[in-house]
Amino acid sequence: MNEPATALKTAGLVAILRGLQPAEAQAVGEALYASGFRSLEVPLNSPRPLKSIEILRGVLPEDAVVGAGTVLTVEQVRSCHGAGSQIIVSPNTNVNVIRETVALGMDSFPGAATPSNAFDAIEAGAKNVKIFPAEQVGLAGFKAWTAVLPADISLIPVGGNQ
Repeated sequence: MNEPATALKTAGLVAILRGLQPAEAQAVGEALYASGFRSLEVPLNSPRPLKSIEILRGVLPEDAVVGAGTVLTVEQVRSCHGAGSQIIVSPNTNVNVIRETVALGMDSFPGAATPSNAFDAIEAGAKNVKIFPAEQVGLAGFKAWTAVLPADISLIPVGGNQ
């Protein structure tokens, strides 16, 4: 049976390729894949991110999941989909972005800083919630979230000291 696109590999790690240049995309993607990473994210505030997503999706095996990060608008969701993105990662809980992502058959990873944000994301169709910034929520907060959120929702802590 095939795993869903959002199945995270390498102990649940996602390689966030901030600042990736298209000329580096193939070599970086292949090196990460060889190291066991199966989930790669290219933030939209990188140079020519859609081109990097296209390259990664074109050279990596099918079990690699390539996605876009720092996605803020419905228009960006559509552009990322056109480039081959399989997941959309956002720093916020924009229900329109989540709904468009799900409608296009991609997995949404919206950022949430409160349980209320998380419930809004779930209601919009997200099956995954990026706890952001995780350092602010803390371990005690994370435990409290797991007590109230549905068990089938994946919680992914992201962000901390830079």
